[in-house]
Amino acid sequence: MGFGLLNKIFIQFPLTFWDEKLDSIFIASNRFCLFHCQPLDHMLILFVCGNLARELEQQTDEEIIEQVLQRLKRIYPQIPKPIKWLVTRWGCDPFAYGSYSNFKTGATYETLKELARECYDDRIYWAGEHTNYDGTIGCVDSAFESGHREAKRIYDKLNKISS
Repeated sequence: MGFGLLNKIFIQFPLTFWDEKLDSIFIASNRFCLFHCQPLDHMLILFVCGNLARELEQQTDEEIIEQVLQRLKRIYPQIPKPIKWLVTRWGCDPFAYGSYSNFKTGATYETLKELARECYDDRIYWAGEHTNYDGTIGCVDSAFESGHREAKRIYDKLNKISS
């Protein structure tokens, strides 16, 4: 299985300075090129992945926001200062070290089954999007399904022991 990094940058402004009918803003650039618009909240959301996400995790929020604003000033020279922001750093999170799993070349459903296999004398059970071999693949719904599957396995095992 592969493991990737995708971070989000949420920036809230005091007002919506872009056309409120826009779902997204695209800037021809190799950095910060696609902004998802939330006009009711005066918010823009960016998704950054791969090497750029790793690079940005080493910078302060203020440094990142300043870079984003510089890109936006090219098309919105009168952009107001943001009032709030949030920058995720999934690669630095000691409980995650990344954001999502993916199928690498050569991975199969058998790979998922192997990752889900219980271990340590059936005392450790694995769940998560990377272990869901009998339902959806990827994201929150897949992790949720695999959690249900493993909870049922543990429940069934405990019921056998107590019978």
